[in-house]
Amino acid sequence: MRTIARFPRVSLLALLIAPALDALAEAPQGEAAEARSGDARTLDQVQVIGQATSYAKTSVRAETLNRETVMSSVNDALNEVPGVVVSEADATGSSVWGTQISMRGFVTNRDTQQIGTTIDGLPNGGSGYGGGSLANRYIDTLDLETVEVSQGTADISS
Repeated sequence: MRTIARFPRVSLLALLIAPALDALAEAPQGEAAEARSGDARTLDQVQVIGQATSYAKTSVRAETLNRETVMSSVNDALNEVPGVVVSEADATGSSVWGTQISMRGFVTNRDTQQIGTTIDGLPNGGSGYGGGSLANRYIDTLDLETVEVSQGTADISS
């Protein structure tokens, strides 16, 4: 039985046609560039105005804190914010290394500090070792006015 190898022929044909197609593709671009150079105008001045914006920053206000049934910690308040997910290693939230807060791709856990939190306007600090207290400790939620969470810690100077 005779076998015909068609692949080498197709590849050879493609190699022969490719330079011709490349030359055809470059021709219209050259003509278009010549046409554009005739339409060129010189501007006297270009003014660019920009405004610095921070990453997303979301607050939980006193009305929300009072409206909710029973919030046992600041992390419960943060968990009410759209786009924020608080994951705790145990039901009481007392695990120092098990709490993780994520906000639209940013994360705060024992290894990474990409989210900043403020409690009544005061930066809470990092949740890692030596970075301050965790947001769910030592704070009575009944006395809170506002809790803010921000993507990136530079926005809140923590």
